[in-house]
Amino acid sequence: MKWVKKRLGDICKIAGGGTPSTQNKDYYKDGTIPWITPKDLSTNKSKYIEKGDRNITKEGLDSCSAKILPKGSILFSARGSIGHIAIAKNELTTNQSCVNLIPNNNINNLFLYYCLLFNKTSISVFGGGTTFKSITGKELANIKIKILINKQDQIKISKILDLIDQKIDINSKINDNLLI
Repeated sequence: MKWVKKRLGDICKIAGGGTPSTQNKDYYKDGTIPWITPKDLSTNKSKYIEKGDRNITKEGLDSCSAKILPKGSILFSARGSIGHIAIAKNELTTNQSCVNLIPNNNINNLFLYYCLLFNKTSISVFGGGTTFKSITGKELANIKIKILINKQDQIKISKILDLIDQKIDINSKINDNLLI
C-alpha cells in the first residue's frame, strides 16, 4: 500500500453552499430539498446525513448560491465549530457555512471521510478569525492529506474502519441500555 500527500483540491471538487432569503417564506414552505447547516452536522450522530432541520424549495435553491450535491459528497462545517463531517446519504444542499467535497472517481468517499476525521484537528488550525473561526473552500482545497493511491486499498481500509465503528455503536447501545 502506497501513501502520498495530496491537496484536497486535487482529489475533490470543492463546492460551497448558500442560503435563500429568509424573508421569502415560499423558499422554505413545503420544501423538499434537504438543506444542511453546521448545526445539523454538529448534532448528527451518524457518519451519514440525509436531512437537516429545514428543507428548501426549488425556487429557494435557484435564488442563492446553493447547489444540489450528489449522494456520497462529504459535508464539512467550515464556520463556528469547524470540522463536523458527514457523508450525504442522498442528494441535498447546504448553507454557505459548509464546504462540500465531491471526491474524484479515484477516491472512495468513505475513505476520504475517515481521512478528514483523522485530520480534523490539524485542519481546524487553518481556520482564521478571532471571534468566529472559519475556513474557506480555497483554504480547504489547499490542505494536504495523506491518502492511499490505490482505490481498492482505500476501500479495504474504509471497510475495516467502518466495521470498527459499527462495533463501537453496538457497544454504546448496550452501555446505554445498562444505564437505564
